Amino acid sequence: MALAAVGWAVAMTGSAQAPDPLLAVGADPSELARVAARLGDDAILERLGPERPLAVRLAAVRACPFLVGPEAALEALAELAAGRHPRLAPAAAASLLAIADATGAAELSRREASVPDAALEALDRLAADETARPDLRAVGAHVAAQLRGALGFASSAS
Repeated sequence: MALAAVGWAVAMTGSAQAPDPLLAVGADPSELARVAARLGDDAILERLGPERPLAVRLAAVRACPFLVGPEAALEALAELAAGRHPRLAPAAAASLLAIADATGAAELSRREASVPDAALEALDRLAADETARPDLRAVGAHVAAQLRGALGFASSAS
């Protein structure tokens, strides 16, 4: 009886929080896509912030390729890929590659979207950052070139 009262008190005060829905998914791409669609782009992007627990940030990084407008995540992902965290940096680089692969000229044109200049600048900084892992620097250079190519093609096709 006392245990039930404690549970009820916690529920009424709001002290106990439900776990983040991204954490229940794991790394399954189809589930990540479903949860990302349900939560929305802004909610996923907000979860990339440094104030969030590492597990939530990592799940959000993995969900970024499934955003409706994944180019909005590029700047934050490039900054995370330039970091030193042994799990977060490579996961951010993997998401950058996935976004670049899916973000061609046709896709940008279909959604009437563009890649923000700040994102391209962040990718250039990653590529030039001698403190970043060499493989992650290469990802930054590759993704920047791929997106610039898509933007150039999209501009000339218009």
